Amino acid sequence: MLCVNHVYGGWGRFISRFLDSLDPRAVRETAAAVSDALGPGARAAQVRPVSGFNANLHPLFVRDEIGADRSYASLGMDDVELVHDPIGDEVRVRVKATGAWADVLYAGVFAPLLLQPGLAPLLMDHPHGITDFGPLVPRHRSSVPGGDLVRTPRLRHRHLVLRRRRWELADGTVAVLLGELAAEGEVPVGTVARWRALLGVPDQLYLHAPPPGRGERVDEDLLRALNRPKPQYVDLGDALHLRCLGKWLARHPDGVVLEEALPAPARGEQHAAVELVVETYRAGQAHRAHRRGER
Repeated sequence: MLCVNHVYGGWGRFISRFLDSLDPRAVRETAAAVSDALGPGARAAQVRPVSGFNANLHPLFVRDEIGADRSYASLGMDDVELVHDPIGDEVRVRVKATGAWADVLYAGVFAPLLLQPGLAPLLMDHPHGITDFGPLVPRHRSSVPGGDLVRTPRLRHRHLVLRRRRWELADGTVAVLLGELAAEGEVPVGTVARWRALLGVPDQLYLHAPPPGRGERVDEDLLRALNRPKPQYVDLGDALHLRCLGKWLARHPDGVVLEEALPAPARGEQHAAVELVVETYRAGQAHRAHRRGER
């Protein structure tokens, strides 16, 4: 069975940071893949801020680079400008000396909002896109103690699991569950058994925070999301985990999401889980030019 953990946007974002450790042919093949996806005649330029974050260290895999230090960058910050392209109705980066458009690629994994503000036009030049399978699954709502339970089924494409089963518990439900766990004692076997039957959850889960709400500032929303508790694996058939369950749930007073652990941990040499990173490229669709008189 294959399970999708996450779909990230970007160009060469994960594998490219290891290109220096591979055969030089890998750099050429990566550059060719990016060039083919950008289309004929495109001029690609990388921007490679590090900001003390090792995962942002990337080799150069296209010809040009935009940077403050001209000893290594073929283009400086003052050599490019933001211009409205009326044909595609886009704001694009243009090289001042030649008037040629530049497609700026940022392959780092550090969120652009956490880097230098002056780099924002370059970091956000090329669209990365966001993939979310959530809208493809139905949301089943039912009443449980303390509030509503929202359950979403597993989403599959043949043998590939695109999204795991989830159970979203409201803040009131978390409070009720915490009270019952504390009332039973050190190892709340009975309470957990009742709630498992009530919610319909398996014995192995990941417990994580619900999606953060949206505020007025995107950067503040991002920082709040980064400060959320990390997902916690829970085995509801393990006495040690039952002892810790109340503490783990208390980290999420605003509600919690229970997600099936898939693939679930198992003992024995015949059981193994392998994590794969796959990069795919596809050409985007160009905007249709608006002819005079059309809307």
